[in-house]
Amino acid sequence: MIDFKSNSKKAYLAVDLGAESGRVLAGEFDGSKLQLQVVHSFPNGPVALNGSTHWNTVGLYQQIVNGLAMAQARYGTSLQSIGVDSWGLDYGHLDKQGNLLGLPYHYRDERTHPMFDKLFSMVPREECYSRTGIQPLLINTIFQLMAEKEADQSCLDASQNLLFTPDLINFWLTGEKGNEITMASTSQMLNQTTRAWDFELLDRLNLPTHMLGELWEPGHLVGTVRGAARDKIRCQDLPVFTVGSHDTASAVAGVPASRWV
Repeated sequence: MIDFKSNSKKAYLAVDLGAESGRVLAGEFDGSKLQLQVVHSFPNGPVALNGSTHWNTVGLYQQIVNGLAMAQARYGTSLQSIGVDSWGLDYGHLDKQGNLLGLPYHYRDERTHPMFDKLFSMVPREECYSRTGIQPLLINTIFQLMAEKEADQSCLDASQNLLFTPDLINFWLTGEKGNEITMASTSQMLNQTTRAWDFELLDRLNLPTHMLGELWEPGHLVGTVRGAARDKIRCQDLPVFTVGSHDTASAVAGVPASRWV
């Protein structure tokens, strides 16, 4: 095995979360060639609780930190940065102290089913599509939020920040809150013309918008790993950057290396 701690090669870490599994990978770069190595992999899947379907996002985060600690032990000061991607649509709510308000719902949870006709009774289907450019599907974030409001759920009332899955991981690593734009685009709440939250659309649906954050482009420096995460990983000043955090965005486009190296 190459000893990265004693040579000039660099390693860039990717956290890739899928609906069935997750992994921490290292991109080993020698100046001309990039090689990918899986550092840690772990299972993922839905969790049934109280008649609803959720994600064990906290458990995923623990596995991610374990993987990052393995990478730190292997690569040392050769580590350059971390980027996180995942499936789209799903999110967690934070209260004003930054605490997670319940386990995030799984996009296949059936609570959204009655919301389809309700939305289109308020805003025509064609207009919704022309504004957002997103095919209306029951799994979309906009239907999930409508279902929360319809059920008068306390998480929505107490929410100070809505963070999609990669945003949530970035927050737990760095303490910084924001919404990466490719992930936000999966929500059906982003205006495809202005590339901003479509507050007019959301207001017509009587949905709150105060918890929607600053939109970050891929390549944005979120911050450095801090606090308990830094102690567990045993790193120093390791930066976290946004990537195309919707996994499809990362797969089809990627980010120029100059933006996040």
